[in-house]
Amino acid sequence: MKPQLYTLHRDNEDIHWWFVGRRRIILPIINKIMESTPNDAIVDIGCGTGGTVGALSSEYRCIGLDISERAIEFARHKHPTCDFRVGDFISHCKTLSPDIALFTMMDVLEHLPNDRKVLESVIDCARVGSHILITVPANPKLWSQHDVTAEHYRRYTVDSLHELWRGLPVKIKLFSHFNHRLYWPIKFVHILGRYFSIFSGKNGANLNLPPALLNRLLTNIFAGESRNLLFLLTGKYKKPRYKYGVSLVALLQRY
Repeated sequence: MKPQLYTLHRDNEDIHWWFVGRRRIILPIINKIMESTPNDAIVDIGCGTGGTVGALSSEYRCIGLDISERAIEFARHKHPTCDFRVGDFISHCKTLSPDIALFTMMDVLEHLPNDRKVLESVIDCARVGSHILITVPANPKLWSQHDVTAEHYRRYTVDSLHELWRGLPVKIKLFSHFNHRLYWPIKFVHILGRYFSIFSGKNGANLNLPPALLNRLLTNIFAGESRNLLFLLTGKYKKPRYKYGVSLVALLQRY
């Protein structure tokens, strides 16, 4: 990811509708996972400037990993009591505590040329019964300048994401599109961004902070999807409610 984006993440991840909405979606999922092992740890791989670790650290023991020294510097400054480490997961795997209940990879795999290899390494390191929670951008047709600026290698389909763990010792606990409700407005903005630079966002990234009222509205619309995903995880829904969306989420359990 380009260095200027880390500054945008640092400045906006506590208030921007996308960051806040995503946290409000994943936190109930994480709480559900951690019910049976509340004293075990969570490792956030590709933690960036630390927003997820900061949100989880009041309730759980967390470790944030990122290959960017700049990102970790920002994370440590914002969340000085949290455990942040510079380096890739593979180099840290052997030193991590065996009591890791959950590995999170929040919009990380799209930045990696060798996404299958990295996920396979995480699964290989994970103890039996532990979980891996993944989010990625969905739908190659939504490719935009934001993906270029963020140095994404790809956006995923259901099939291409599923292929990453095919044949590996995991079972699917949750697999669905999300950011469904804002799909069409976001697609419209992406289309406009191809022709009008004003819609490309600051530094080519779609992380401009909207006016406060609009930001709150977008947050609530996005975060409102949490209930459907939690119902899918707990078995109240047998099939995903969202057949398309801007993102995909997968929860895998090691066996």
